[in-house]
This record gives sequence, C-alpha cells and structure tokens, in this order.
Amino acid sequence: MRIAVTTPMGHVGRHVTSMLIRSGVRPLLLARKPTNVAPELWEHADIVEANSTDPAQVTAATQGVDAIYWVDPSVMSSDPVADYTLATKALVKAVTANGIGRVVFQSSIGAEKRHGVGEIDGLAVTEVALDALDVDVTHLRCGYFFTNLLLDIDGSS
Repeated sequence: MRIAVTTPMGHVGRHVTSMLIRSGVRPLLLARKPTNVAPELWEHADIVEANSTDPAQVTAATQGVDAIYWVDPSVMSSDPVADYTLATKALVKAVTANGIGRVVFQSSIGAEKRHGVGEIDGLAVTEVALDALDVDVTHLRCGYFFTNLLLDIDGSS
C-alpha cells in the first residue's frame, strides 16, 4: 500500500510518518520544502515537493498513492475559508484524478457545525468536499493541541 502524508514535519504529521516507517511502510512525504524534512527520514521515505494549495503539484505527487493523510495547511489570513478552499480543490483533484481510495483528514471539533466557528469553517469545507467523493474518508476531529498554547505566549507574566 502506498501512503502519502502531508505536513510530514508538523506536530502530528511527524508522528504519523514515524509510525508508518516503524510499521514497515515507506511513506511518500509531500513537503513544501523537502530540505526541511529531517535527514534521518530520507532513507526510509520518498519525499517530493508539493504545495498543498497547488492542484497540479499535489496531483502529480500522488500518482500511484492508495491512501493519503491530509492536513490543510495553516492559514493566518483575513479569509481562511478561501485559503482552505484552495487546499480542498488540490486534494479533491488528486483523489479523483489518481483514484486514491482512502483519505484520513485531520479536521477539528466544530467542523461538524459546518459554519459559524471561524477558521474551522474552512475545515468544514474540506469535510463536505471529501464526503461528496466515492472514497473511504475518516475525519479526525481533534479537540485541541497543547502546542496551540505556544501561539499565545507573548513573553509577559
């Protein structure tokens, strides 16, 4: 089975990557900057440059993939739904063009509401698009990551 992983050096993606390698799977890692992927992974994984918002890059990178662990790239913009929609289009194109039969999507609690929860509305867009495809989809609706607290550290006490 050929498994692709996005954000392979992220807080969750690096653990997914490590677990796949330990289980004997040689994952395909999609990275915006492959040089940022830890050198010790290079002999155990295939690494390809792909921007998660570029449909052509994601589709080309995922040829021959059976399953994908997908994380929408973080956005810090005034229109996160529009930004997430770009990534959603890239994912949907890759899944349909390449016949990827299994998607695990790292979403968030609140996405099930579909609107009214700020940036999480963008994750809902991805969930809806994936649910419309004829593939096996799992939405991981994480409640919170402790690493999110680091975003609030301003150095004052």
